[in-house]
Amino acid sequence: MVTRVLKSAAASSWLDPWEAQQALEHLKAAGTRPEDDGPEVSVADPVRQGLAEVMAAGLASPDGVGEFEVENDLRSVGVTHPGESLVRLIARACLDFARYEAEHGLALGVRTRQWSSRLPAGPVLDRLIAVHLLEVPPGDETDVWWEAALGVMSRLGAMRRTTADLSDFLRTAKNACSDARSPQMESALANGLGAPPDTAGIESGLRSLEDRKPLPAVRTWFMVWSLSPILPESVAAPWQPVLDLFDGRFGTPPERPAPRWEVVSVGRVPEDGFAELSAAAGSDGAVVAARMLAEATEPGDTGRERDEDALLFTLVSEAPETWLADPEQVSAELAEPDLQAAYFAAVQHQITAGRTSADAATIRRTVLAMWDLIPVAASPAADAEAAQRMKRSFCLLLHTAWSRDVDLGDTAAEVAVWLDSTVAAWTTPTQSTADPVDAMSDSVGGLALLALIRWGSHRSRIDGAPPVEMTARLDAILAATPDDRALAAIGWDLTPLHRHARSWFADHRSELLSLDETWRPARTWLKHLPVDVEVFGQLDLDELQVLLCSPGIDQETVRCAHAFLAAPDALGPIERFVSALARREAGPTALSRLLSRAARLLSKDGSGEDLNDNAFRFWQAVLALEVTEGHAHLHGAGAFSFAVGLDDPTWLDLTRRTVEQTPVVEAPDHVARRAAQYPQSTDARAILTGLLPLCDGAVPSDLAPHRRSEIARNAHSAWTASAPGSVGRKELGEALVRHAGIVDAAFDE
Repeated sequence: MVTRVLKSAAASSWLDPWEAQQALEHLKAAGTRPEDDGPEVSVADPVRQGLAEVMAAGLASPDGVGEFEVENDLRSVGVTHPGESLVRLIARACLDFARYEAEHGLALGVRTRQWSSRLPAGPVLDRLIAVHLLEVPPGDETDVWWEAALGVMSRLGAMRRTTADLSDFLRTAKNACSDARSPQMESALANGLGAPPDTAGIESGLRSLEDRKPLPAVRTWFMVWSLSPILPESVAAPWQPVLDLFDGRFGTPPERPAPRWEVVSVGRVPEDGFAELSAAAGSDGAVVAARMLAEATEPGDTGRERDEDALLFTLVSEAPETWLADPEQVSAELAEPDLQAAYFAAVQHQITAGRTSADAATIRRTVLAMWDLIPVAASPAADAEAAQRMKRSFCLLLHTAWSRDVDLGDTAAEVAVWLDSTVAAWTTPTQSTADPVDAMSDSVGGLALLALIRWGSHRSRIDGAPPVEMTARLDAILAATPDDRALAAIGWDLTPLHRHARSWFADHRSELLSLDETWRPARTWLKHLPVDVEVFGQLDLDELQVLLCSPGIDQETVRCAHAFLAAPDALGPIERFVSALARREAGPTALSRLLSRAARLLSKDGSGEDLNDNAFRFWQAVLALEVTEGHAHLHGAGAFSFAVGLDDPTWLDLTRRTVEQTPVVEAPDHVARRAAQYPQSTDARAILTGLLPLCDGAVPSDLAPHRRSEIARNAHSAWTASAPGSVGRKELGEALVRHAGIVDAAFDE
């Protein structure tokens, strides 16, 4: 069950990172013995398989591979910023369990077998193995360890970028390499990096850099340059012209690759006192550091707030656990409202973003410390800006606390009353806000409403019914003249309301789920939030179709496509929905967009079998339509060529049927490239024959010249590789002559 939940979360990113981290801990713990006597053999392999399947699902999500690649050192995940990225948390969980099994003597092949069978071969798998080899020395498996290490090195050039963990792996391997193994390591690295460029190649690459359009080969040049401090001399020597070029342009490479991106405060961190405060917090605790900061601050000096904000944010980010140890006393030492607001904003950010492993007791203590200051912030004498900041941070932390079911005791009821009164004072009729979600999330009243809804969901999980304080406020908002900001807040938490306040949700279904106006809660939900298929299935069919035919709704289309992939019959049989949508004035174009978005949501491997099957069914339903004017509904089907995890024979069959109706599809050059990989396929030859009229304008299109050339090149390649006399080869040759001017095809058959 945990594996299924995590796979679903990894595919659509709907699970809170902190919750995902806890679920991963449960999954890892299932494979261990309570007495820590080693892996529980009966369940260890299913745990390995489950972790690998969750990792595959995470990588298949739209941003999965990118989130994995951007991390400079997988060893730091869960330490410096736990919970920041779900796919990186999953990778770290895989590595942790493998290291645990290594500590108890399981063989390397056993530890990594599920990775190799569940994850696609390529840079991600190689990097996982490299980091595991870095974390677990060879021990008694020297030959096996080196075999795996040399395999990673031989494929080094396929890595998109050089990272600190990969650099440390190579340095460790180099230091551990015996004289007998040195030739093998040097050969593997040379093969992995490929041949260095000649003079003409360097000049071409240099021009591409100057034009800010670097050639693919330049990526390898950067890798060689960044690894040059640790590459064996025999490997680096042939690359010396490239190294000289890069040293001249970028200087000497660092010993370890720096992070590709770093998140820093936009405020300037004052140099004076930072080191002293950081050292004091580390040795004597945050209370002492807070006292030092307060003593160094001039009361009433309004010119230094930004510096102090940046200083506190950086100090807390550097050691969040230290600054969360005693929030009441830290707040008391800071004394001034603006310093207190800056401090609590920093700790709230660390907790909410999952960058600290704060437990329920720590969160509760922090919330109560902030609650003690709320009456002060509400007083007429309070600094308005600091007071507003304190209240915003308080509401955000409440939202996080109740999302994690943190019990605030008797204080919760008092806080709920304050939240309700804050919302009541904030709401006012308005339907013209440029961005209601942004306006809601930047105001105390909007954040208070979000916190109130989360409190109601929390109470409902405990009591079995939502509290009347929450439902009464929501009733008042729904019954009043629309306030698009307040309704956006309800839309933001529509899924929790459906899950935890079902009877109330059912009573207000029409107000919540109508799509006829931009200020409706369901419009916010469909545009900004991961789709819950149970809620999606209750949307009005006609209103949804009208919305999909409207301009400027790309985000809504993506979420609808995801819903149809997850549950194609959520709104009734998908065939019926497709048929009804096609009959609308802009319906064919809307169907094309849905097809394209669905295709691009699919995994890049075969891990999402259910989604792939549903995608094929969706595609077949669109193919079966009889549209009287044109074939605009099929344009988006070309995007399925990017979903390489789809079953090839089925993709070839459906693409042939699509191109037979119209060659004007999305990315036709990519369709041709994929079809050309199967020159012995009758369907592939028919696809390429159907696409060739795009090359000379026989079928009108706005295709760029280089894309026309790509279609012709792939068609010619498939024609050349196909067997003479095979079905469709003659027609392909004739099309090459007629539409691409490739005359050698005229002299064959």
